[in-house]
Amino acid sequence: MATRTANVIALILILASFGCLVPGLSLPALTLDISPVLPFLGKMALYHQTRSIIGTVRNLYDTGNTLVAGLILLFSVIVPFAKGLSLLYVMSWKRAPNRMALFRFVSAIGKWSMADVFVMGIFLAYLATGAAVGVTAQLHEGFWFFLGYCLLSVASAQLMRVETAPASPASPARTV
Repeated sequence: MATRTANVIALILILASFGCLVPGLSLPALTLDISPVLPFLGKMALYHQTRSIIGTVRNLYDTGNTLVAGLILLFSVIVPFAKGLSLLYVMSWKRAPNRMALFRFVSAIGKWSMADVFVMGIFLAYLATGAAVGVTAQLHEGFWFFLGYCLLSVASAQLMRVETAPASPASPARTV
């Protein structure tokens, strides 16, 4: 695939990933319901919450779990936006200082883009096995949008072709 075509597709994927990231963070992602069946009392609703990623961060912060809230905020909100903006920067400014280093860094951290989705998947698999009786979980559109962001973001970084600016007219450009 030609460099220009690959970069146009990568740009479209980056913009689409941002289009998925915003609802992925703000729409409900997961409902947890803890309603065990107790002898002589029947089914008791102990906990029922539906939250988005941002709502989870806010709740964790409000309940004093600032470290966990900060980590989720960093890896689910700040890093995705920084990654997308960095890729747009690399694509836009051909002669920017440290352009290749930034692209290599973004490419290196790209493999961690699916970590949030993976953790949520393991958590749901655990609940689905019946290991926790009376506990159910349900995914909502926020999860699917966030998954879409992750997939589009990884694909955009993989398709993107970055040429180094030639040092002199005699030296050819390289593609990474």
